[in-house]
Amino acid sequence: MIGKVAALKDDMIQLNNRFKDWDGKAAGLMSVDGIDCPVNEPWPFDKKWHSHKFNGPGVKHEVGVCIRTGFTVWAHGPFVASVGDATIFKETLADLLVDDEGVEVDQGHKGHNKLKTPTTATSQKYRKEKSVARGRHENVNSRLKIFNVLNIPFRHLNPRNKMMAKHGLCFNAIVVIVQLKFQNGEGLYDTEHSAAHEQTLKILLTRSFEQICVHLLILF
Repeated sequence: MIGKVAALKDDMIQLNNRFKDWDGKAAGLMSVDGIDCPVNEPWPFDKKWHSHKFNGPGVKHEVGVCIRTGFTVWAHGPFVASVGDATIFKETLADLLVDDEGVEVDQGHKGHNKLKTPTTATSQKYRKEKSVARGRHENVNSRLKIFNVLNIPFRHLNPRNKMMAKHGLCFNAIVVIVQLKFQNGEGLYDTEHSAAHEQTLKILLTRSFEQICVHLLILF
């Protein structure tokens, strides 16, 4: 079941969706951040697994969120936790963006002209907008890490050469589940709205599907 859910990732998480609701003017369409997830200490010890975010062994995934919609439009990984966010960005995503496009990132991303850190803001208004975009991205990260498989040390280390693939499978399944929740009415912030009966039915069906997936991920 986890594999089937994860297999939906390529259909649901598409980089071109960052253009949804684009006004044709904004040069920054998405925010990008790395999300570190703990794993049990691999043996023999190797410092490449060390994550400075929680001072222990882990793996890292790169996540991109559309600024306009709040939907996840990019998920890439896993990598060993010591790899820098900017290094991961330059490996793949940087080459997939259009020429003048930048991405909103935190201060930890450096080393590429498409990485727009907080210090690139030219006015108080732009600083506020950049802060909101980064804050919403952190909200997405927190929605992903609600799932224990990403929040407690990943224990499926054997066989060692398949550990990364197993973690990637779980991460992709969770990205799909969270995206389904966003697309069916559960936004990033609490808002007052009225939903049609058809939309309500879709949400109920999605939540039933989600509950099954959550149960499987806990067992995994």
